[in-house]
Amino acid sequence: MLWVDWRALFALVAVIISWRGYLIARKSISIAEENARRQEPLIKAYLSQGGYRVDQDKSERIYEFLVSVSNRSDRNNSITQLSLRIFYTLSTGIQQRIEILCDREIVDNDAGQLGTTLTFPTMLDSQQAIEGRCFFRVKNELLEGMNIDKHQICFKDNFDVESSIDIHILQEKA
Repeated sequence: MLWVDWRALFALVAVIISWRGYLIARKSISIAEENARRQEPLIKAYLSQGGYRVDQDKSERIYEFLVSVSNRSDRNNSITQLSLRIFYTLSTGIQQRIEILCDREIVDNDAGQLGTTLTFPTMLDSQQAIEGRCFFRVKNELLEGMNIDKHQICFKDNFDVESSIDIHILQEKA
């Protein structure tokens, strides 16, 4: 008659069940981590058109951009602030930047030329994208004698996460 050590057999079955539980737990953790990653705020912005014009009395530059912004997260989000950063080098070689917030007065005065105008704060549902125009007003005296290196449009969401678009060449419009 075949002799079986029942304790060893039960121990082997317990090891197999434990290993299976370990694999299931590992997969559950992986799924939970992926879900957490998809809940993190993730705003992506793209530039469709952009340029600037000098106003009639030549005292200001009006920057105008057509941008699309998408929320790639599974969590609703909103854009709370939009700004333009101008990086420049002085004639002495010192590098600096100025930051200008989106100008709502220009938005109201020029509405409807290129498409809808972005207003802030703007709600972005999960996986939603929006497109619109934004305007910035800069005094010409701030830019005199400066070599502009790049422009950067910065979007800040309600989680204080920042997304930006770098623009190295910008055309003056008539």
